[in-house]
Amino acid sequence: MELDELDSYTIPNGTSITIHRALDVCVNYRGEVMQIPSSGETVSQLLTRLGLDYESLHTRYPRLICGYINGYGFEGPEKNNPGFDMTCFWARSGILNALREPDIPPKSPPAGIGDTATSAMLAAGVLAAVIKRYQTGEGTKVTTSLLGTGIWCNYSHVAAGQERSFHEGEEPFLTPYPYKEWRNPFYHIYKCKDGRMFFLLGGGFKKITMSLNAMGFPE
Repeated sequence: MELDELDSYTIPNGTSITIHRALDVCVNYRGEVMQIPSSGETVSQLLTRLGLDYESLHTRYPRLICGYINGYGFEGPEKNNPGFDMTCFWARSGILNALREPDIPPKSPPAGIGDTATSAMLAAGVLAAVIKRYQTGEGTKVTTSLLGTGIWCNYSHVAAGQERSFHEGEEPFLTPYPYKEWRNPFYHIYKCKDGRMFFLLGGGFKKITMSLNAMGFPE
């Protein structure tokens, strides 16, 4: 980077941030983030005090795109609560509950899946903001959360579980759904003779016929 492309920005605690004016990227920030537990401040309060909240940055750099991630979203009573992949994305969204059998505790999923998905959501939002800036010349604030991403990923169960009126004979969709009560034999998990498991997804009639032929049941 050429020096004339950089803009130095000193925040209230004396720390210097260097922002590349052409790319609007913060390239060398070192601040007080590790002091949050001892100071008692929320992340939002800390960013405001350091002048790193969106409003302060936008005033100085109108083209800057700021991306923020937290656990439970940036509105509501839990916006300042700490959150983690396992708690916000897996547990609170209902995904973990949907993956277990009744009366059996859920197993621990692989670590980092919620973090990765949420990061991808933020990246998508930032790219959309880049297009907006190209059209309007203005930067913007992009936010997402582990819980919001988890609910988005689990949208079918979340929507199906909402309170609503049911037609006669229709039952509400609840999780966890007992494995042995799955009603569609072509949408089911089966165990092979060698002990391995496979998921059969037959789909429409044509695919069901293909599945039966593959299993040796052409009739």
